Amino acid sequence: MSPLTAVFVSTLAGCAAPESPPPAPPNPCDILKASGGEAAGALTAAQAHLAAARSRGDEGEYILAEVALNCHLGLHPDDSTARSLAVYLLVQEHRFAEAVAAGESLTGDVPTDWQGWAFLGDAHMERGDNDRAAAAYQRAVDLRPGILLYDRIGWLRWLEGDLPGALEMAELAASSGTGEDPTTLAWLLTRLGWLHALQGLPAPELDAALRASPGFAPAILAKARVAPGPDLAEFVDQTGSIEAWRLWSELPGAPSSLPSPPIGDRRGLADYLAPREPERALALVEEELKVRHDAVTQMTRAWAAFYAKKPGFAEEARAALATGCIEPRLLHHGAVLLGDPELAARALTMSVGLLPSERAELTAMIAKPEP
Repeated sequence: MSPLTAVFVSTLAGCAAPESPPPAPPNPCDILKASGGEAAGALTAAQAHLAAARSRGDEGEYILAEVALNCHLGLHPDDSTARSLAVYLLVQEHRFAEAVAAGESLTGDVPTDWQGWAFLGDAHMERGDNDRAAAAYQRAVDLRPGILLYDRIGWLRWLEGDLPGALEMAELAASSGTGEDPTTLAWLLTRLGWLHALQGLPAPELDAALRASPGFAPAILAKARVAPGPDLAEFVDQTGSIEAWRLWSELPGAPSSLPSPPIGDRRGLADYLAPREPERALALVEEELKVRHDAVTQMTRAWAAFYAKKPGFAEEARAALATGCIEPRLLHHGAVLLGDPELAARALTMSVGLLPSERAELTAMIAKPEP
């Protein structure tokens, strides 16, 4: 049952007499019509909501997309385009196990559906199963080589520590994407610009992304991480980004009393809370580990365990580092947890991926004389 449908069911159940049978869940097409939509245009509406969510970072659009998709699939259950979008939506909602099951069902029924393979690869990657992700992406590339697969393969290379390989694929994707829709082009340019920024290189692609799709949230966040500005507060309010909130909280002009951090990103919130409320952070990240076990989530668990004074955090940190992932915060946490100045220096080579406080902590670690 979708989150939105669950809300309706809960509300209706609360109004029913105790002896009444549970009410039937509302028809998603009726929900769509009540909001001004039409069943005949449900798939188009779902695609528009998904594009809006990606562009503006507004997760409420995913709820609207789910209603529209459920309406369309109720009428056309074998529509492979809608089924592939349902896999994509499950990934965005962090329902990764369901996404894998839906993706495997789709690709089993329609082995030639390249999008189904691509989104199945996304679900595997988010769960930390990079081998299965690579296999799914290869099936998709074999069916339809193109920029969206180049981008995915590039990011998989990044997660495995291959920065030159990631950059090669990002450049190929961006250079081939000039004829794409503005949101897709903005995404490709943002990815390439961020990889350049991490290397300390100019990243004009971020401005190009915003020209292609004004207000594109990932590009705004990437630019803010390179050069934080006063408009971060508005961005936080719009997107609920915990990363933007943390960056905003460290700006010299930030208000002395900040609103509570956004709670939509369970892993990001756990990382922030670890030094402040370690037991709560540990509970949050352990919930996240139930749905994905990638290197970043694993390191976040080690980070929270360290502050909660739980055993085994060093072994967890080493296991996360052994994957080869070079996310700057993962390297930061590993350096601090293991007391490794060489790892600290490596993290600082990608300093735009760190908060000012994290950069200062690592700089102090490197400057500290040997005992």
